[in-house]
This record gives sequence, structure tokens and C-alpha cells, in this order.
Amino acid sequence: MDSRNLLILTVYFIIVTYVFYQAYKSLDSQITVEVDSEDLSNRLESNTLEDQSIGELMGISFKLKPSYKLEDFKTLPITIKNTSQESTITVDWKQCSITDFDGVAQRVIRVVPSTTEQKTAQEPSLVLPSQTIKEEVSNEDLIAPLFKTDKLKKAAQNNGKFFFRLIFRISDPIVNVEQGYNLRLPFIVKKLRLKKALTLALKPKKSKK
Repeated sequence: MDSRNLLILTVYFIIVTYVFYQAYKSLDSQITVEVDSEDLSNRLESNTLEDQSIGELMGISFKLKPSYKLEDFKTLPITIKNTSQESTITVDWKQCSITDFDGVAQRVIRVVPSTTEQKTAQEPSLVLPSQTIKEEVSNEDLIAPLFKTDKLKKAAQNNGKFFFRLIFRISDPIVNVEQGYNLRLPFIVKKLRLKKALTLALKPKKSKK
């Protein structure tokens, strides 16, 4: 092997070793968060308005990041889509809550960009037919993690669950019916796996504009 090929191989080995080291180092400080999609689907199908499941009238999803640093898990991004043609959905943010891994509930705050008094800006959200809203909810501290980092780290060791309670009403003017719903949606916290950490480490970083 000539010196040029040896140099290329050495540089390649250094880069691979560095990437592997960075991925391994991130395992202890990062987590993944997943919504229990099967449970969410079952709840949407089992709750009904007249003769329809609410899963036929709306969709709920959470655009979570591939991983979070323990101190950076501060919000839950929720998307609510009204797929009906007549019904109106009203989300009551003041009644929504998050229950931690020990069963302790806390009030959530809908994060309102460019609003200084965010804690008071908790008016209900109206989702009209065929409309979609995207919101982020946090705790009352707003800038702190949703959970203490030591509690979050401990929960990740055992695939711990926390719950987001979503309170809303669906009104159907055609049949003159309005009904309230209380969905307790589970989320699973897991340790970041080495394979995923490597994938994230090798993923090209987005340039900041």
C-alpha cells in the first residue's frame, strides 16, 4: 500500500471513529419520544358522535423530533385536523393536562408565538370543517423541560409512559348534537439506541440561514 492510500485510509478511520464516539457519547444524554399510535387510533375509533366514530371526523398527530437532549424536551407539537364537512371541533386548552411517570398531573400551556402574556392566552381553539390547526403545548414554566431531567432519564431506562389529556367538544349543526371528549393519550420515552444515534450522527446538518 502506497503512502497516499495509507493516508486516505487513516483519515477515513479517524472520521469513522469520531462519528462512532459522538454517537456513543450521546446515548446517555438523549431520548426518543413516541406517541402510542395504536392506542390513539383505538381511542378515536371507540369514541362516537351519533353513529360515527370521532376517528371519521378528525385526526390527531404529534410531529416529534427523532431524538431529544434531556434538557431540550420542552414542548409537545400537536396537529388536529377536522376531516368532517359539517362538524366543528373546539379544544379547551385550560382543561388539558400532562401526567408524568409518577401519576402527577400538571396544567399545560398552549405556546403562542410573539405573545408576552402566554399564560393568559389559553382561549379555546376552534377547528372548522376541513381545517387543520398546529399547536405546541408546554408546562407553566414555558422555558423549562416538560419533566425534570433526572426523572426523564430514569423513565427512559424502562420505556416509561406519560400521558397528555386532550379535552375538546365536537358540534354537529345538522343533527343539533354537541358532545365533549376526554382523551388520555400515552407517550413512550425510550433510551436513544446506538443504531439510531449513528444514523443521526451521519445525517447532514441543515445549514443555518
